[in-house]
Amino acid sequence: CIKTKKHSESSVAHHILCVLFCSESLNSHNISEGYSDDTRLPVLIVDDQTKIIGVNEISRFVATRLNLYGDSHEDRQAIDDVLTKLEDLHIGLAPTIRATLTRNYEERRDVWNHFKTTALFPCLVIYEKELGSRRHLVGSRISWADIALIEMLTRFQWCYDSFYLAHFPKLKEYCDRFEALPHLRPYIQSRPNTHF
Repeated sequence: CIKTKKHSESSVAHHILCVLFCSESLNSHNISEGYSDDTRLPVLIVDDQTKIIGVNEISRFVATRLNLYGDSHEDRQAIDDVLTKLEDLHIGLAPTIRATLTRNYEERRDVWNHFKTTALFPCLVIYEKELGSRRHLVGSRISWADIALIEMLTRFQWCYDSFYLAHFPKLKEYCDRFEALPHLRPYIQSRPNTHF
């Protein structure tokens, strides 16, 4: 039994993992006892004993528990490589987020287009090629790498540019197939309207 308590919001990918693969609901509570006022990391408390701190560690725990973290050391390394590349992309998105927060939409358009051309598209060309005729990035079934990539692609499509995936038909089909899963459809339809 996994019971979730958190001090702040955790990643969307973590929630998608739970929506898709958990047979029981997770309980979320804001807690502050034992944490300083400036603590902002999410905390997962397992069986009222084990504390797992931070989005990446929580997601790794959930992915491992749900058998989405690969079957071998090589699979886990390949998944970690995908996650590292995606984290680098998120860091590169910082100017776009800053322009969004300051409501400077002209600058946002410019920095998004620069990010898209110099960082995002070169990365997506690689993923488009890697997918080829495969259905998943790593192994023969869905993994944490697939969930993280699809979450990022659909979030960027939702928040910044609804047409950018038209340049990548395999990735577009990959996202559409995933979003059509029955357990995920209600989540996709009800996700918040936000620029993040």
